[in-house]
Amino acid sequence: MPIISVFNPKGGSGKSTTSLVIASELATIGAQVAMIDGDPNTNLYRWAEKRGMPVIDTRFHPTENVRDASTLLDTQLGEAKFVALKNSDVSELPNWIDACDGRYAFTLLDPEGTANDWASLAVTMSDLVIVPLRPAPMDADQMLRAVKLIEAQGRALRRPIPFRLLFTCNGAVVTRDERQIREFVAGKGHPVFKTSLYERAAYRAMFSRRETLSEIPGTEVSNIGAARRNAAELVGELIETLKTIQEVAA
Repeated sequence: MPIISVFNPKGGSGKSTTSLVIASELATIGAQVAMIDGDPNTNLYRWAEKRGMPVIDTRFHPTENVRDASTLLDTQLGEAKFVALKNSDVSELPNWIDACDGRYAFTLLDPEGTANDWASLAVTMSDLVIVPLRPAPMDADQMLRAVKLIEAQGRALRRPIPFRLLFTCNGAVVTRDERQIREFVAGKGHPVFKTSLYERAAYRAMFSRRETLSEIPGTEVSNIGAARRNAAELVGELIETLKTIQEVAA
């Protein structure tokens, strides 16, 4: 079952938006999804909690091993298909990741926007790391930090950790900065999602309304149809990317 991290050591890269769009879209098409929120801002966890989804704050449920975590998933979350966990204890994180991996079709990890131990472990345990990248020079510098960390973790494991860059917060018009960054990334040979996550009011509305894109009425948020199509295209490409990674690994 794929474990996906959304990681960038710079705040404001669109990390939480990317995480929520992907997780909620996967859930909307019927997949079983667990979100593990390691960001102190707890955007994903609060979104889930406020809308009444099954959640676990792992601070109140210590675990010694994967079996403990699996039992807690059973007792606390039941048969729910879309859930959220809040975790800040890196020593217990592997228990929760492995437990979710054995229970849900997708486990999505949202680290803090910094290169800390939690983020490093999340990257190490991931089948795919998504690096959100705003089309701005400062963000390109931080993207390079993220890629170097991913590659270093892969060397430590003696296997490459698959990653993809994802342009976020794009406008309708390709700016000079974006064009130059895309050329730079192509020169480096870094893999990039063909789909970008565009700047949409609907993505902000997901957080404020505590709703998925499919739940937001089209009459209340502008361009909701375009946002839904954008999210569907991204998740479709993500699924195909994961299939390719699994085929290569086999």
